[in-house]
Amino acid sequence: MKTILSLFVLCMAFSASTFSQSISENGCGTPPSEAQLDRISDFISKGMPKAKGTAGMDSIPVTIHIVGKTNGTGYYELERLFPMLCKTNADFAPTNFYFYVVWPIHYINNDNYYEHDFFDGQQMMAANNDANTVNIYFVQDPAGNCGYYSPAMDAVAIGKNCAAPNSTTLTHELGHFFDLPHTFSGWENGNTPATPENVARTGPNANCNTRGDRFCDTDADYVGNRWNCPYSGAPLTDPLGVPFRPDSSLYMSYTDDACMSRFSPQQMAVMQNNLASRPNLLNFSYPSFAALDTPNVAYPVPLMYSNDRTIRWNPVPGAQYYLVQLATQSVPSLYRERWLTASTSVQVTSQLFDNVNFYAYITPLNGKNLCTPKTRRQLFTFTNALGVNDVLSNANVEVVPNPAASSTELRVDDNFKGNYTVYLMNMAGQIVNQQQVNFSSSNKVATIATSELSNGIYTIRVAGDKGSIVKKLVVQH
Repeated sequence: MKTILSLFVLCMAFSASTFSQSISENGCGTPPSEAQLDRISDFISKGMPKAKGTAGMDSIPVTIHIVGKTNGTGYYELERLFPMLCKTNADFAPTNFYFYVVWPIHYINNDNYYEHDFFDGQQMMAANNDANTVNIYFVQDPAGNCGYYSPAMDAVAIGKNCAAPNSTTLTHELGHFFDLPHTFSGWENGNTPATPENVARTGPNANCNTRGDRFCDTDADYVGNRWNCPYSGAPLTDPLGVPFRPDSSLYMSYTDDACMSRFSPQQMAVMQNNLASRPNLLNFSYPSFAALDTPNVAYPVPLMYSNDRTIRWNPVPGAQYYLVQLATQSVPSLYRERWLTASTSVQVTSQLFDNVNFYAYITPLNGKNLCTPKTRRQLFTFTNALGVNDVLSNANVEVVPNPAASSTELRVDDNFKGNYTVYLMNMAGQIVNQQQVNFSSSNKVATIATSELSNGIYTIRVAGDKGSIVKKLVVQH
């Protein structure tokens, strides 16, 4: 379980030997390689002979890496991640691409990666990429840009401030991942091509298959910096004097997010062909789509007692993970704690005040179903009073040895059958150790290491399917 305490599209692609400066604040300087442009020209001129690897929708595995500071703060928020992935899938639906999450989401705590230059970015990807998936890293500052695709590492980095739920940043970067250049190819970083693309798409003046982005179904585009739509900049004319405005609808252009809505048919064919050349992405075992029901909360209803600071719910069929958020009723949008867990319970560690109302939000997730979450919002009141759980009130629980030196054993009886989390907390209420345990008739013991702990009094809290119980432990070396 991972506990998390608490806009516009730009990119930067680079190779191992070529790094370019951004053209504006958080800009993009992604000059395509000649080899890439030659591939596109050849593919289009041959009539796009292999435009699809499979007949239907291709499911593409994605590994999410969320990078924080070394001290474990600054993470990209999960409540923004899943809606953005949902939008990205909508953007790619005409291409017949569907991106699904491969669990778990990876958290990396490293200041050098959180705000990195290109060298540290490549180190980050080399050290953490998962094979046979599309690796996406969410960081604070990806080399001074909004994001980039690294051909050398075959991975994408996105600035968390450029990853709002309605952003097309990721869509743009994944276009680069699947071999698309900018629509304004050749005009990056203030450059002017020696022989620009003409406006003509057909006839003797058409050079769209040999200039610009090499696509003849994307209009000529000379604007290599950010622009508002409709285009209102300096008048544009091609070398033959034909006036034009760039197309604001294409994801690979540089216009505003709200204007972008499509890939062209030829762009989609190139991406499909590129995917067909990546069988490692198509051989992954992926989950089926599951319609997820709203979770039923088992506790707290309606009170959370001071000796049982857990949130528990019944498992939802088809759910692989759960996003859990805690907020006060007075400010329901400001989360005090967040969890992403495969379990059906979480332990609240933030400070709670007597007789104050809180909301617990529980959202089931499936790697292929991120768009229609059914969230349970459970209102409860925290009380400093001690509660008694009927199921475990007569349970036999031993901590042996106690006092403990190097380790101790938590021994339970058959009342505890099921899934539990065993927490070890110091006198300040901080969790110093925790583990997931499935107690059964054949497994009634959890071993707790104590050799690295300071001498003192600790609390063991066992919380799970049938409630919770608390025991005291003395550590004495």
